[in-house]
Amino acid sequence: MVIDIKKLITGREERAAGTFEADFSGEGFPAGFSLKGPVQIAYDAQRQGDGARLRLDILCEAVIQCDRCLEQVDRTYRYTPDYLLFEGDWTGEDPELPFTSSGKLDLKELSYDEILLNLPSSLLCRPDCQGLCPVCGKPASAGCGCRQNVGDDRLSILKQLLS
Repeated sequence: MVIDIKKLITGREERAAGTFEADFSGEGFPAGFSLKGPVQIAYDAQRQGDGARLRLDILCEAVIQCDRCLEQVDRTYRYTPDYLLFEGDWTGEDPELPFTSSGKLDLKELSYDEILLNLPSSLLCRPDCQGLCPVCGKPASAGCGCRQNVGDDRLSILKQLLS
């Protein structure tokens, strides 16, 4: 989905708004993160002063793999970025946003970038996840009953010296 920001800034249009679905199934996401279906995107762009204001509402459902216990969990993510855009934003060697040289903005690519930039650095099933048991490899939250502090028998003589 592409919108013409230049028309908004120059006053030929006052507003551009709508919704669309974007399929990112072929895009690269970090390991442990996959989308369950298309991403729902709503946009509202309107002229504001000598520029334009763009608001996005990005809603996606994903399946994540917990970084600690490897459990698969469904998550819903919602991002609501807000941009102020001006005429010089699409000129230059390396524009920050996915503009064409004629002032059109690719909302699908912008939404993909927002999803990537806002993903948490650590994907967890819950904040207090204990991970896997280092002895048996089962989820520690299941209460496997393994002794955690077994130690090395070769160092037992040193332990006797401390007693």
